[in-house]
Amino acid sequence: MILFDISSAFHMATHRLAKEFYTNEKIDLKEYRKEFFRALLWIIDKHTNMFKRYGDLVICIDEKTQPSWRKDMYPMYKSARKKFRDGQSTFDYHDAFILFNEFLEACHKYACIKCIEVPKAEADDIILVVAEHLANKGEQVMVLSPDKDFIQLQVNPNIKQYSWFTKKMIQPEDKGSMDEWLIEHVCLGDAVDAVPRIVDFQEFNPGVKDYLLEKGINCSPYEFSKTAYDIDEFSEFGGPFKKTPFGAAKLRKLINEHGSVENLLESNDIIKKNYERNKKLVLIEGIPDDVKTNILEEFQKPISCDVQEFATALGLDVQELPEFLQNKYLGISNFLDEW
Repeated sequence: MILFDISSAFHMATHRLAKEFYTNEKIDLKEYRKEFFRALLWIIDKHTNMFKRYGDLVICIDEKTQPSWRKDMYPMYKSARKKFRDGQSTFDYHDAFILFNEFLEACHKYACIKCIEVPKAEADDIILVVAEHLANKGEQVMVLSPDKDFIQLQVNPNIKQYSWFTKKMIQPEDKGSMDEWLIEHVCLGDAVDAVPRIVDFQEFNPGVKDYLLEKGINCSPYEFSKTAYDIDEFSEFGGPFKKTPFGAAKLRKLINEHGSVENLLESNDIIKKNYERNKKLVLIEGIPDDVKTNILEEFQKPISCDVQEFATALGLDVQELPEFLQNKYLGISNFLDEW
């Protein structure tokens, strides 16, 4: 089974075409639309062919009608995503997202490519749960994503991962032992997803405490970190919380000084609370049981396929689709001719 992180492919497609289609005005969507769909399909086709020995393709999608369960647990989760995107390109993401949603709707409606999205789940959850489920049954699984969150899956030798960003397989040994990687992953957080570091939220930046008191808010830095707040509101203070240098080397030094991770956590209540929260946010065991159940139920649903309608919905001819979709179309056509 090939599990495809479609959101990463979306960003790859938009940046690939941005240089060609970007102007100081709005993107010409009529001109851009077909090229965007072709780019997405090219990415899917290229990597499906590279790893066809792993079998069928499943596209994994973030469900957008409800907030992720992670957002319920930590309101500032992914709060920096828009600012991160804006810093990567002058491209108008609003237009690209419109087309991306069109593509996903066509995938769902005509089911030519199996897609899974589940309420309150992210694509990460789907990949983690389905990969583990299949690998435990002895199936070989290829995860197509540059996201290093999936390294944790490689505790099972049936699961491999490829990054189209580096054009390389992602190997757990690149980060040392799996145990070392898991500790580092939990402790250092993820700046892109706004998952904090375990040393964060111990002090406000100068002026923030008084500013909050003027607004009638009287709480500790850690308690304030558990609320939803506007990052830009605190720009004059350099953000709400004081940042201390903390990376992999500093983490190892702290662990060595305390003798173990457990001793480090027991030495500071805030660090311990941050650690326990991060474990739930980034590791597979943190995914709620009901979300896991819903993912597997959705994965096991059968699909039918209408290749012609799929192509029409994207404004393409069947001949413009990837070979594996054309083969589906030809197989159906030949069956109808014989019937």
